[in-house]
Amino acid sequence: MTRFTVSYMSAVVLVAGTQVFALDLIKEGRPVSLIVVPDRATVLEKQSAEKLAKYLEMATGENLRVVNESSDLRGTIISLGRTRMAEAAGITEQGLKYDGYRMAVKAGTLYLRGRDTDLVGNYGGAQGSLRVVFGFLDRLGFRWLQPTPMGVYVPRLSSVAVPDDLNVVYAPPFMYVHGRFVNQGDWSMANSFRCAVRAFTAGGHTWVYGVPATLYEQHPEYFLMQNGKRVKPAQADNPQYCPTNPDLPKLVADWTIKKLDEGYDIVALGHSDGFQPCQCAECAKLSPADQVHNAQRKIVELVGRKYPDRKVHLLVYSPANKPPTLFKSYPPNTMVEVCLTETLQTQFGSHDKALDYWGTAVPGGMTVYAYYMGLYYDNGLAPRFIPSLAAAKLRNWHDHGVQGIYWCGGNENWGAEGPTYYTIGRMATNLALNPAEVYQEYINLTFRKAAPAMKQYYDLLYEQLESHRCWLDDWVMVGVGMGADETFAGLYSADTLLRLQRFLKAAREQAAGDSRALGWIRLAEISYSHYALIAKAFHFHRAYLLNPSAENLKQVRDAVDAYRTWSEETIQIPRKDKAFADNFFPGVGIWASDQLKTNYGHLNCEPFK
Repeated sequence: MTRFTVSYMSAVVLVAGTQVFALDLIKEGRPVSLIVVPDRATVLEKQSAEKLAKYLEMATGENLRVVNESSDLRGTIISLGRTRMAEAAGITEQGLKYDGYRMAVKAGTLYLRGRDTDLVGNYGGAQGSLRVVFGFLDRLGFRWLQPTPMGVYVPRLSSVAVPDDLNVVYAPPFMYVHGRFVNQGDWSMANSFRCAVRAFTAGGHTWVYGVPATLYEQHPEYFLMQNGKRVKPAQADNPQYCPTNPDLPKLVADWTIKKLDEGYDIVALGHSDGFQPCQCAECAKLSPADQVHNAQRKIVELVGRKYPDRKVHLLVYSPANKPPTLFKSYPPNTMVEVCLTETLQTQFGSHDKALDYWGTAVPGGMTVYAYYMGLYYDNGLAPRFIPSLAAAKLRNWHDHGVQGIYWCGGNENWGAEGPTYYTIGRMATNLALNPAEVYQEYINLTFRKAAPAMKQYYDLLYEQLESHRCWLDDWVMVGVGMGADETFAGLYSADTLLRLQRFLKAAREQAAGDSRALGWIRLAEISYSHYALIAKAFHFHRAYLLNPSAENLKQVRDAVDAYRTWSEETIQIPRKDKAFADNFFPGVGIWASDQLKTNYGHLNCEPFK
């Protein structure tokens, strides 16, 4: 019989010697319970009940019926959502935060109740009914390791029961964990990659919505002045402005208010990317930072007149990294999104000091925009971020009062960074977990009998990444300003590549006959081939530069050709091996791209040119 254990989120304390009886839901292969939803259940409540039934059937082979509350209820009841019986038992949403939830047993009924809100647009809202289902299944041993059908670990259960004094209240550490990890189905929701608030983010650059580039012909005064002339926007989606123009704050505030009218609780506010300071007479009196801050404070104040209790989400980026000099803090209806860039670190001395400042200067709360993955660094698609650092960053941010995280990058290299992505999700759900145990869990459940060899493989890979940390260690790990040659040749010596290759070979031998484990090993081999073939070409090129012989030149050409041939073959995987792509290759579209041939533009150098 499967029993719940007391977790950090549980309000139950089991004292030695205390007898706790079981409330059976499925007993010895026989369903003895019903999943009950309100008579007027929401779409979310219905979907949540169906998922609960689906996953329990996967684990036990038994199907629990989903019925309305007014049905003939016989057997143990699992009340899901805003049922009348939940209200009568005092199991409400009161006191729940974000998409938090309660799980409790009262008078022989199991109540699953999460905080739900209406969903607005594509940017979120609380889906606590769904979160409580995943929380319940998590405690039964389910794990969502990767966002594919073969990425779900389903425990084999003959019986399912809970303690009859169960009382769990879960408060999520973050209101959102967003970025390229969302929209990955059940994997995203199970691992906290969601937005539990009604927030309009739009990448943070929102002046353009209130003052579109098309206004230039009628109102050139809204736009940037340089060398005594107004500059017509070169890009419709990225115009540059005159921040002291008196109409600009009102136009942007009007647009922001319209988004709040639609039901959003938080709306992003930020200047255009690649900010250029205006040189008009009024703007010239201000620093670039004050040009931005002064305009945005006016916008926030205008919005606050109608919606004092909703938040404007201010982007701290580019010139806005610097604090304002003409005022000390923003109004209470302001949140701040701090972009963790090199510029910010240089400005404050460290990201910690920056978070300390902005957490005080902006009273409405703080989120971060994290640049730790992504394809814009010198190592392109190759790995850079490791599980232990991911866990440390999450805890650090939470300690500084960070409420939400946007990951700029990720979901790109599951073969090399899968343990990192999983660690982010698990730790963002429960910061009290042991990161080393989360990492080991991923290895064990993904590679099964091949776990020992794959643990050696990932340990060595991550040791290399850790030992080659960029000097900007508070920002990213590798691949910043190093150049592709230094990044790959420095990270992956011949000895390191040979050792990694041996571990992968050993893993294949350990996983013999296990098609599931072999599928995930194959994905790791694809990631290995990517960085190994690039590194080999750079190693041979260095040898040629030291000894420019015809023989060495041939080795360089052969290595470059090997990478190009491998790239062509990898690009064809979705077409030639769809089953593998669907089941074992998350993010396959990023690899099945012609940009793989240049490692997303980071091989425009010798010997690849």
